[in-house]
Amino acid sequence: LRGGMVWANTVYAVPPALLAASLRPKQVVIHLHEAVFPRIFLPLLRLLSGRGVSLVCVSFDHARRIGLPVTVLYNPVKLPALPIQSLRDRLLFVGTTQPIKGFALFVSVCRQLTGHPLRKVAYLSDEARHDPVLVADAQAAGIEVVFGESDPSFLYRDGFLLLQASDPALSIETFSLVAVEAMAWQVPVAGAGSSVFSEVLSDAMAFNAISRDPAAIGNAIKALYADPVRHDALRAACVHRRSMFSENAFSQKIGDIIQQLDVGV
Repeated sequence: LRGGMVWANTVYAVPPALLAASLRPKQVVIHLHEAVFPRIFLPLLRLLSGRGVSLVCVSFDHARRIGLPVTVLYNPVKLPALPIQSLRDRLLFVGTTQPIKGFALFVSVCRQLTGHPLRKVAYLSDEARHDPVLVADAQAAGIEVVFGESDPSFLYRDGFLLLQASDPALSIETFSLVAVEAMAWQVPVAGAGSSVFSEVLSDAMAFNAISRDPAAIGNAIKALYADPVRHDALRAACVHRRSMFSENAFSQKIGDIIQQLDVGV
């Protein structure tokens, strides 16, 4: 009320920001990360947008799902220095054993690659939150399972391909920080049906298997491994694309958003 701005981060921050949004709507930004939220929020967002509140979301795919005028602000990642040395001999999974993350699909794909020279490595968040049956199944399939690692220099080291196997039938992915982080480390990404991948990855996406068929995904990985020229092109695309998600690009975009607000700065 004294001339500053309010940045409501996630749709669930809207209720406590309502007073400011009602009195000084042009000084309020609502930064959405969710594609699905309780029904009451959509008419509320529509009302606030009509009054001049700025809506921000994390991808154009996200914006399409919301269906309201929004500004797209991509999430940032830290970009490692180039060149990045890599043996390119690891098929990677980064996430959890939750069904929405598709870890079971990753395990099934790895079974299709039995005897293949790619090393299969899964980085899972921690030992306390995982499905022990799935972990045992992964280890039986020859997958090295690592818990609790979060340093990107370890997660993506020597990566040939990240299989981002999140299941769009269970959860809508508005952005994939893991996929963009892999791209920042020159690791091409394969998806399993998530609609946002083509937008954020563009030419750095190896493929996006809508069918989620383990055999088809396994064959696509084998074909990519047998085509080093294409893999080189994907790594080059990673370098070209990753600058869009730098911390500097993020800061500049936030500056543009703030400059458009009526905050007296």
